[in-house]
Amino acid sequence: MPLIHIGKLLSFAPNVGVLVHEEALDVSAEELFQAIHTAHSQMNNQHLCDACCGGMGPLAKYRELQYEDYLRLLEEIKAAEAGAKARKRHTRIRRTEFNSKRSHLVLAMLDAGIPHVCAIPGCEVLDRLTVDHIKPLSRGGRDELSNLRFLCQQHNSLKRDLPEP
Repeated sequence: MPLIHIGKLLSFAPNVGVLVHEEALDVSAEELFQAIHTAHSQMNNQHLCDACCGGMGPLAKYRELQYEDYLRLLEEIKAAEAGAKARKRHTRIRRTEFNSKRSHLVLAMLDAGIPHVCAIPGCEVLDRLTVDHIKPLSRGGRDELSNLRFLCQQHNSLKRDLPEP
């Protein structure tokens, strides 16, 4: 659970509230008010709440953070989330593009001599095969013949549950 420190004045976290330190006696009321206002403005931050009240999320591994470091981490988290969202969106676009040229790829695979049978050893399914990316589109795989194979629907579904090789 992270405890966020605003200088030596105070510390805060959603599960403990705002803790004012003795050093706050040496600053102006305005400076102390500003620090308390800053702390309260962050109390409902979802990432901070997840870390403090559930031990989850990217901030959960920290015990104590200076406010500036906390803000920097929030920016990094925001950038990572935006990247994940963009990856998901563009993977969906690539899948749509792939689906539009699937027949062309099946013909190219057959012309290249790739047998129209499930590529999993011992599986002899010959119909309703899917075109499978050995390295998935979501991990940067391409629509090149060296990255494609035929899989039966059962084996293609099982592959989705496996971690990246």
